[in-house]
Amino acid sequence: MLPTKLVLFSANFNKLKTSGVKATAFKKLTKLAYLYLSNNELTSVPHLPESLHIVHLNNNKIAAITDETFCKGNTSYYVRTKMDEVRLDGNPVVLANYPYSFICLKSLPVGWYN
Repeated sequence: MLPTKLVLFSANFNKLKTSGVKATAFKKLTKLAYLYLSNNELTSVPHLPESLHIVHLNNNKIAAITDETFCKGNTSYYVRTKMDEVRLDGNPVVLANYPYSFICLKSLPVGWYN
């Protein structure tokens, strides 16, 4: 269990797999602002708390996302005001296949995409 006052969590280059990270592992971390999970073996995105400013999930094995991954479904009324940066590059996911997945973000994911 991670401490609820945690502001930054970095587990880059740790060979983390989705099966080893509970989907709700970060859900109750209401102070978490920076989440770095790059260069692992994740195949899905865990639940992300509203407090996040930056999330790096680049260079994993994430092949799909949903409208609920970052937003609350296909609604233009919900805006994730704190989220400044999302990185998903280096994953097999084709972002163009999920046009409503980022509708609540202030900006589109950064990085190099094919």
